[in-house]
Amino acid sequence: MRYSGSVFHLIGLSSFWGPAHGTFEDITERKQGEEKIQSLAKFLAENPDPILRIARDGTLLYINQAGLNLLPGWHLQVGKATPLMLREAVLQVMGNGSTRMLDIEHRRQIYSFSVAPVIDAGYANLYARDITERRKAREALRKSESQLRALSLELSFIEERERKRLASYLHDEIGQSLALLRMKFGSLTGIWGSKSRKQNIQQIRDLLEEVIDQTHTLMFELSPPVLHQLGLEAAIEWAGEKISQDFGIEFMFSDDGMIKPLSADIKALLFRCVRELMSNTVKHAKAKRITVSLTRREERVFVVVEDDGVGFDISLFGRPTEKVGFGLFSVRERLGAVGGSYEFQSEPGRGTRITLSVPLKEEMPSS
Repeated sequence: MRYSGSVFHLIGLSSFWGPAHGTFEDITERKQGEEKIQSLAKFLAENPDPILRIARDGTLLYINQAGLNLLPGWHLQVGKATPLMLREAVLQVMGNGSTRMLDIEHRRQIYSFSVAPVIDAGYANLYARDITERRKAREALRKSESQLRALSLELSFIEERERKRLASYLHDEIGQSLALLRMKFGSLTGIWGSKSRKQNIQQIRDLLEEVIDQTHTLMFELSPPVLHQLGLEAAIEWAGEKISQDFGIEFMFSDDGMIKPLSADIKALLFRCVRELMSNTVKHAKAKRITVSLTRREERVFVVVEDDGVGFDISLFGRPTEKVGFGLFSVRERLGAVGGSYEFQSEPGRGTRITLSVPLKEEMPSS
């Protein structure tokens, strides 16, 4: 192994010896310096991670035993040129004077190199660490997150289909039965002449009317028939007009009139997202107007939901909080799972503009 003066540069030292006093040297100080050098050299040699020193021209000046053991396929030799990727990294850090991180895969192992320049000495020190297991763990986590997102999306689609089934049942079975019952009670009015009986029958009819209205409301909340019968455009317009009537907020809707072929699942997803955004506006924005536009550009559908409310600090978005709401976070996650995107613009006192987009695909992307 060759250490010579290189150890000093590694730790930024130039000398361990004090000034001479006459013709005598401080033997104690020199001995301590020599011991320090030996200690540092031992540290480099016995370090379990590869350590290299490469000159500006790419020549290997030093490599510890760990480097020789862990990087045998590179045929590294002191005094010889190093692989091109290392030479380029050294040349770059020597040029800009800043440390660079470099990940290299070698024989199914992945090493992260910290390339630190020593400008005055004309070389760079490279400290490597085996990050194979960490990278594998990260990839496994990413895969599990992707699978979880796909499962969550599929569950939301199953929920939507179940909502539609329940809404159909309410309309076809319970709604029809209630309507028939109301008619039968109406026919009893002419049979029973007693005023009190007529009043009782009328009260029952009024109560049935109320239950029928509640059933219709529940049916629309579960799965609006307008979405499946008339399409996404009509459903968004219906939802916006209902919010306008219920909360006194001005609602404006525009559509470019272009055909937008989307699967039933994607239509339902977009509708739920838009409705969630409008609901958030009502709850938090203190807005007087909501505007929704639906357009098609190339092979994507874009929905813009905009309000003139109080807005908020956009830096809060990205993590669900009480102020920002889990609804916005949920919208972004659901769109991302189908290849969609979410663009968020807001400033305190200047309203909020949210742009959603999904690809024009009939089939869901495979997970």
